[in-house]
Amino acid sequence: SQIAGSNFIIALGDAEGMVLDTISDQHFADSTAGRSVIPGSTWSEARYGTNALGLAAAGKEAVAVYGREHYFTCHGHLSCMAAPILDSNGRI
Repeated sequence: SQIAGSNFIIALGDAEGMVLDTISDQHFADSTAGRSVIPGSTWSEARYGTNALGLAAAGKEAVAVYGREHYFTCHGHLSCMAAPILDSNGRI
């Protein structure tokens, strides 16, 4: 309910860029991007090119990918931000 009407998604991924869980507003969930960012999908930088989830997992730092910076042109209208959650040993 906190993101309802925002056209946003929140995705939690693992160290390999696999989406573990998502929360999204219904408008985003019904979009092409919303149907592709789903639990079980992998967004690793090596496999799918520039995207925030993959970059954050690879670089272990917060990143933002805006519009046409995305590898997939179909995501050129999106702005994505991601930040890794690191343990005390610096592992995602």
